[in-house]
Amino acid sequence: ANSYFSSAIKSGKPYQSPVIFEPGDGPAIYYSSPVKTDAGRLLGVIRAKFDADVLKQVVASSRGRVGRGSFAIVLNEHKLRLVHGRRFDLQYTLAAPLDQAEMQALQQQRLLPQTVSPGFYESDEWLRALDNAKDSQPVIEGRLHGLGTDTFSAAVASMETAPWKVLIAQNQEAFLAPVAKQTQTALMVAGAIVVLVVLIVFGATQLLLGPVRRLTGVVKNAGKKGRIHINAPVEAEDEIGSLAKAFNSMADNINHLIEDLEQEVEGHKLTADSLRKLSQAIEQSPVSVMITDLDGRIEYVNPEFCKRTGYSSEEVIGKNPRILKSDQTSPAHYSNMWQAISNGQSWTGELCNKKKNGELFWENVTISPVKNQQGESTHYLAIKEDISMRKDYEERLLYQASYDTLTDLPNRSLAYDRIQQAIATASREQKHLALLYLDFDHFKNINDTLGHGAGDAFLVKMAQRLRACTRDVDTVARLGGDEFLVMLTEIGDEAHEDANDYRRYIKQKAETLLKAISDPFVIENMEFPVTASIGVAIFPEDGDEPYRLLKNADTAMYRSKRKGRERVEIFTPEMSDTIIKRVELDNKLRHALEDGKLYLKYQALMDTRTRELVGAEALLRWKDDELGEVSPEVFVPLAEESGLIVDIGQWVMQ
Repeated sequence: ANSYFSSAIKSGKPYQSPVIFEPGDGPAIYYSSPVKTDAGRLLGVIRAKFDADVLKQVVASSRGRVGRGSFAIVLNEHKLRLVHGRRFDLQYTLAAPLDQAEMQALQQQRLLPQTVSPGFYESDEWLRALDNAKDSQPVIEGRLHGLGTDTFSAAVASMETAPWKVLIAQNQEAFLAPVAKQTQTALMVAGAIVVLVVLIVFGATQLLLGPVRRLTGVVKNAGKKGRIHINAPVEAEDEIGSLAKAFNSMADNINHLIEDLEQEVEGHKLTADSLRKLSQAIEQSPVSVMITDLDGRIEYVNPEFCKRTGYSSEEVIGKNPRILKSDQTSPAHYSNMWQAISNGQSWTGELCNKKKNGELFWENVTISPVKNQQGESTHYLAIKEDISMRKDYEERLLYQASYDTLTDLPNRSLAYDRIQQAIATASREQKHLALLYLDFDHFKNINDTLGHGAGDAFLVKMAQRLRACTRDVDTVARLGGDEFLVMLTEIGDEAHEDANDYRRYIKQKAETLLKAISDPFVIENMEFPVTASIGVAIFPEDGDEPYRLLKNADTAMYRSKRKGRERVEIFTPEMSDTIIKRVELDNKLRHALEDGKLYLKYQALMDTRTRELVGAEALLRWKDDELGEVSPEVFVPLAEESGLIVDIGQWVMQ
């Protein structure tokens, strides 16, 4: 096949190959044409393949049209019978012997069938006559192999578009039957009256043989420039006239046959022109294009494929596309792809492939079967678009949606999903699950003292400490601010027979966390003590939904802070009641400030020596319509926790 490409490149023109005999495939004729840019730069060569049986079909359609018993034979330059109109079993056999070395050389070049059989040769005399046939003397005579002892006359014409010879042969007995019959009748009559009509016989013979000689001369002069352009004159409506008409009909049919063959070749040239335009579009396409046979062997790749993968076309032609396989795509994905295209359907999907240098990249691939006129798949066409940038962007978005950018820990959204999965697993395996809601004490001091940069460094350090003392099966997440979540999974009942055992076990794990993070945090030569409050909620007794478990763990954490911080509290139902009461009291306190329900009492300050009034102490009091007098010991700590104490202080000063 390389010769077809090189011939088209060297000549700069379309090239037609001889008949090629591919192993395991039928004989074929190839047409190749160079593909160039507008500036004349060679981009490549496009090649088209056509079944050589088209010659047999064209020649078979002319059988008998030239004359009774006429048929065609087409020989190539090596005397290989490409078509035999009478003996189809002699197709692709040699009419002349070749030495063994020449035959092997032609077979290696695929110009002869691998199984060509010897012994079907024409006579040396006939072969010499064939070689000596000229445009001026195109008719040869002799016996033909495999057709008995009959003598055949054959008109020889050379094709302009290929180094082939077309022979139109007819049995001389059928060709000259009218002449022989007339001559026999004349001789019988002459024998009876030989003496009386000798002059008449002589004249009659001249009358009969004259047109035959002229007809023979016409036949010898036929075939100028590969065509039979001469018509025999019809001198009378007799057997000789019929013979002349038959010759003229044969000449017309031969011309039509040659014209059909050349029109077929011209049609192939037009097809090659269309293919050349298509090839230019593919060569200049911004997407990667690959064509394989049905077994997956690569037959063509465009320049964009080479640019994207780092492979040259020579490195991949004949190889399987699995050279790009990265092992990042599941076998089931490839199985679905092959099932679709093997059934004649198109397939579209995303594949993670590997370049020649080992770099991975993503492609959106569409693979479609290429079908012939019978609807049978002959090749696969793959059109591939590089989507690596889009995939990277999607991965970054997914990461940002699921992870905290500061600590690289799962964020609240991902933590919620993991809690759901852990609840499903624990429920199925009848195990416990614990959520540890952790909040660092006095984190605000670091931000206020050294700024948010120091606060961020503190949070990163604490995240590292938490991950260091948890298992791979556990989850550490940042819920926001200085609030973290530790989820302990796979707490089995077999290791903790009763509720007190596994609750004690969970509390010990939580206290271990407190101890692990308790080392002072040092930044900018300043040392900050690290303490935290932890609230614990346990599945299933404290809730069977992520929201409820988180809420209860948060409630327990706030109980820990109210009890002095740096401690662990496990959720109990009573905590919810207390929280509800505190929320209600907090709301009432806010409304009391707005509605003027707070008031001051002044307690006099006396000098004990002089017993004189020296000042007064302002005491804050709150009287609620429903609760009555509320003790400062109750609402002042609540105001401090909620931050309302600042507004109350301003009101007192005013």
